[in-house]
Amino acid sequence: LNLINREEVQNRLNMARWINLKGECLAMAGQQEAAIETFERAIAMCDLMIAAYKNCAHVNVQLGKIEDAIVLLKAAEQISPTDTDRSLQLGELLLKKGSIDECRAHFARLRSRNRSYGKDTAIDKRIADLFVRHDLQRDAETIYADILDNDGDIENYNALGITYRRQGKYREAEECYRKALMDYPDHPTLYYNLAVLCFVQNNRSEAAKYA
Repeated sequence: LNLINREEVQNRLNMARWINLKGECLAMAGQQEAAIETFERAIAMCDLMIAAYKNCAHVNVQLGKIEDAIVLLKAAEQISPTDTDRSLQLGELLLKKGSIDECRAHFARLRSRNRSYGKDTAIDKRIADLFVRHDLQRDAETIYADILDNDGDIENYNALGITYRRQGKYREAEECYRKALMDYPDHPTLYYNLAVLCFVQNNRSEAAKYA
């Protein structure tokens, strides 16, 4: 029975791969609705066919069906949560839907998973960028502050300083830039950002000096 069950699952998976490939061809041909139906057939054939969930979600996004795409990506995450790009896409869709708290919890799990694998800060940067693009500066600030604890790259200093400025935290922004100048005393972007910071506070003479 165990042998038969394994073969049965393998056969379903093989068939699901072909059906998923058919769905990809339909999607490339511009037949999105037919592609969705085909991907759903692949999932029904074998509910472990993760590629079909992801492909079906992608086509749903193209058609503006954000909630349907979220359901599919959540199902894929339940099967295997190791696809970082898919996890980032799910978080971005939650932001577009306006499910901010759910997105925060999702990204917190993704960051924790990323740290447990000993990976670098690239994922954190992408998450922070998504928060910035959706005007969630406080969330981005928290992540960039964490990043700087491990990676004192000039871009991270600049990103944190900008998120401070956009929130009106001018003192914190200035402290961030001045701290960065200790490590990068000749970097023009830091002086430019200091000039902008002074300009928005109507300190034109200081802005001109830094410029």
